[in-house]
Amino acid sequence: MTKIKRLVTFAYVSYLTLWLFVEITVVIWLFATNNLAIFHDGSRAGITDFVVFYIAGKVAASPQRTELFNAAIYKNVFESVTHCTLSNPDMRNYFLPFVHLFMTVFANLPIDLAHLLFITVTTLFGLWSLYLLIKEMGSCNRTYACLLLLGILASGPSCRNWTQGQMTWLYIGLIGLCLRYFFKNQNLKAGVALALCGMKPQYAIYLAAPVLVIKRYRLLLFAGLTELFLLLICGQVFGFSTLATYPQSLNDTELNSLFTNALSMTCLRAFFCLFLSQSGAYKLSLLTNLAGLSIITSICFVALRRSKSVQTLYWVFSSAILASLLFSAHAHFHDCLLIAIPAVLTLPTIVSLKNLRPTLFAWKWCLYTLPISSSVSFCLLFVGIPGNLLMIFIISLLLFCSLRQILSQPT
Repeated sequence: MTKIKRLVTFAYVSYLTLWLFVEITVVIWLFATNNLAIFHDGSRAGITDFVVFYIAGKVAASPQRTELFNAAIYKNVFESVTHCTLSNPDMRNYFLPFVHLFMTVFANLPIDLAHLLFITVTTLFGLWSLYLLIKEMGSCNRTYACLLLLGILASGPSCRNWTQGQMTWLYIGLIGLCLRYFFKNQNLKAGVALALCGMKPQYAIYLAAPVLVIKRYRLLLFAGLTELFLLLICGQVFGFSTLATYPQSLNDTELNSLFTNALSMTCLRAFFCLFLSQSGAYKLSLLTNLAGLSIITSICFVALRRSKSVQTLYWVFSSAILASLLFSAHAHFHDCLLIAIPAVLTLPTIVSLKNLRPTLFAWKWCLYTLPISSSVSFCLLFVGIPGNLLMIFIISLLLFCSLRQILSQPT
């Protein structure tokens, strides 16, 4: 039995290593052929998500920064940079304004080099943050930590983040730091990290729910003050009148079916689009997001009133992150990389247990096989098959298991 286990482990690690090698090779090949950020096809161009962030940085660093959410400005800058025709004229960045300031760091580099540097820096930051979180938990050895990080790197969402130049690795780094400082009772640092997580508010509000329930008011105060500081900085740079147009700009972007592509999302909004219009599905997803937040906050309250142990907190934060993915009004395949946080919080403890209950057994093997299942989902999406449905099922199963676990914690 031990030999079989070793053989399976070797095969699994070999698969992860090979898949990671393929991912890195694809990225290097795209960079070498000048197709990393933009896939050229004659006079037209297929763009990655990074192009939007890059153009946002260009606009933010230009005299036209007061037109930060003007789609016509984005179109002009894009065509001047790429010398290609923009197929979707409603290009604009949907992130909060302080993200535009961050992207000015990369805006003066050639776009493919900026893409490669961006995914390298954000991935290293995310890995460093996750490693610090694992180390803070102190529940697994260095070898297991490396294997866990290898599985996260070799997952489908990680590959999607690299090829699209998305920001989820950066976001994971911020969440990891927020949780690390939360468990170290360093409210100032945790609050600043939580405020920066506001770059994706649909996830940050779920992350803040357990903090509110456990009455860490200083942490929330520091987060609020940091957000206010960022708002003032952005107001000085872009103009407060420009910031006031952000909600309308975000709403217009969400209603743009070409830009949003809601049918490929990995949240309930994808199902809503099967029966409702783009506008109707978006509005219902907003209500679902608020309902999900209310439910998860109530469950956190019940669980933390029964037990405030560290293990309970691990499961509470895991549930909050999974719920934020499932009930989000905007979550795509690359966002599923956030599952890395629940994996880091729970797997090091679970692997040391024997005779697992069915719930924990399902949780463990769902996460163990996630690099494979997510890669299958990624390949299905690549060929036009709705692989996002597989990820929705996995997120739903993990959320069910985590909720069962926190409600079964001993008092």
